[in-house]
Amino acid sequence: MDFYENNPNLKYLGIDLNRTRYEMAKAWIDIQIERYEKNNFGQLGIILKETDELVGTIGLIISKYCKEGTIEIAIAIKPAYWKDGIGKEASVTLINAVVTI
Repeated sequence: MDFYENNPNLKYLGIDLNRTRYEMAKAWIDIQIERYEKNNFGQLGIILKETDELVGTIGLIISKYCKEGTIEIAIAIKPAYWKDGIGKEASVTLINAVVTI
């Protein structure tokens, strides 16, 4: 739940920030389930290899801001792990996986 505390990027998740962190987490999970049901893709967990800790998410989403039908990579990482190269590693891994499908 620490992802939902002191994170200036929560505004980009499309959830009501006036909720408790548990309500925000549930809302975000509901959004992911809806994305998978509608588009057959969505977010995946980013797990830190050394500790098996969930440190963020990454996946494909249909963009709200670009040309209709544009798919973008969405990534969210706990602030404590920013600038550790996790986002880059996860992005490269996702792109490689998508290209080989």
